[in-house]
Amino acid sequence: MKDNNVVIRGNVGSDAKVIITEKDVKMTILSVAISNNYKNSENEYVKKDPTWVDVICFNNNANKASVIQKGERVSIEGKLSTVVKKNEKGENIKELTIIATDLERVSILRNTSMDGLDDQFVENLAEQEGF
Repeated sequence: MKDNNVVIRGNVGSDAKVIITEKDVKMTILSVAISNNYKNSENEYVKKDPTWVDVICFNNNANKASVIQKGERVSIEGKLSTVVKKNEKGENIKELTIIATDLERVSILRNTSMDGLDDQFVENLAEQEGF
């Protein structure tokens, strides 16, 4: 197993965001909610807020992800990566994200997204990932 490998399964929180870079590289960005619900020692169901993870897809995975809609359940394998984006105050912040190496639609369930990306970020990320 690779050192930097993650697998998540969750529900997509918004329709896929497709970006075509200046070098004609297709990227698709998904925002995925991972459930934190559990049963306690009394066997009672405890509902917790989900953890939101942004997933960036390239090439064939970008094509597969581009048709995914809010509410669909997905299974994603990938690697962790840090991205720099701007918050609402215009300040640069670092966020952990997943670069997908495999993507699978599990089901459609209909149940926040990755805003603040600038063109230079998109070009740099695509180049960094070898696309």
